[in-house]
Amino acid sequence: LTTPVNGTVTITSEAITVDSVGIYAWKVTYGGDKNNKGVTHECGLVDRVNSERSEVTPTTPELETFATQSATLAIADGASVEIFDQATITGLSEDATGTVTFEVYGPSDEPVCEDPLATLNAGDIEGLVDADGKVVVDSPAFEATAPGTYWWIARYASTSDNNPSLAGECGDENESTVVTQGEPGIAATGSLCGEDLQ
Repeated sequence: LTTPVNGTVTITSEAITVDSVGIYAWKVTYGGDKNNKGVTHECGLVDRVNSERSEVTPTTPELETFATQSATLAIADGASVEIFDQATITGLSEDATGTVTFEVYGPSDEPVCEDPLATLNAGDIEGLVDADGKVVVDSPAFEATAPGTYWWIARYASTSDNNPSLAGECGDENESTVVTQGEPGIAATGSLCGEDLQ
């Protein structure tokens, strides 16, 4: 270590890796030598020239969703059609954990999200987040049995300190599915020149 003539030297510590949010306090010690006394800062010292604290904050993930836009219900007693939602979460830490659920409401002309028809659990995202902090989760199927507009809300319930929970809102863009009633088919029979037409 060579000290400049003005007696000042700047030393940077090695990097450390932390895995939890919060405030980390530093303590710096110079051991001294035969010409210089040793000196130690108090742990976490903050004053007009020193700042020995590092704050690690949670990530700021974003939620993007896209539901089945339209589906057709067959004409038959007890008929149903499967509809789905999909959630894409970005900005996560790779060790993110927590469950993603999808709530289905309706059918109604306007978005009304009070009592869900179903809450569909897509499971935990642990181990599914890629190196870019992104995970894509598909909902389980919902069986729609009546025509109309169905409304979706996706929720991510985080179980890791580094990632806050997220939820969509009722009526979000691309979070509705229009289910229409199928048209009855026409089977015609007749005769021309004595031949049956089918």
